[in-house]
Amino acid sequence: MRKKTIMITGGLVILALAGFGVFQAFASSASPDYSKADVKEVINAQYPGEVSEPQLNEKEGYYEAFVERDGNKYNVKIDANTGDVVGLEMTEKGTVNNAETEKKTDTNNKSATEEKEANIEEKKVQEEEQKNENEKNQATNSAGEQKKSEGNVTVSLEKAKEIALARFPGKVDEAELDEDDGRYLYEIKIINGNEEAELDVDAFTGEILYQNIEVEDDD
Repeated sequence: MRKKTIMITGGLVILALAGFGVFQAFASSASPDYSKADVKEVINAQYPGEVSEPQLNEKEGYYEAFVERDGNKYNVKIDANTGDVVGLEMTEKGTVNNAETEKKTDTNNKSATEEKEANIEEKKVQEEEQKNENEKNQATNSAGEQKKSEGNVTVSLEKAKEIALARFPGKVDEAELDEDDGRYLYEIKIINGNEEAELDVDAFTGEILYQNIEVEDDD
């Protein structure tokens, strides 16, 4: 009698476990981890476009939906429990949008070409302006060099003497305008007692270019 009772009890346990397993399997199949709203959100995040209402394939364990974008239609399959994309296939290929895309591409290419040509033209204008500016500067410099002549210096002889005397006081013994390698300068000789100074003053800037002082020996 006891043995029979144990066997019956064991059988009931097995039936209970089997029933629980069937219930779990049914529950898992009937209630996937991802809802339709979750699946639609997943699809929108990865494949922007017009998404149809996802349909659950309970047997295979995935949702199926269609996405339309740029005239093309795609079939998307999403795992009902993980949210992973398990299938993606183009079912229809748009024709009108492709033509519009090609038109946009042609327009963009044309715009890029026009912009490139405009940049080249602008560069030519800038180069021409720079060339004219350089020629103008060269002409100005040449005119400036021509002005730097004996009869058109900016520092007068009297001014040069003042500059020299301010450096070395005394009596101006000699002063004359001279040219040295295209540079005009005043050569001025000043005597102060037994000291004698020779100074060169730039005839255009008034800068003292050279100074030499000698002391005469009384003996």
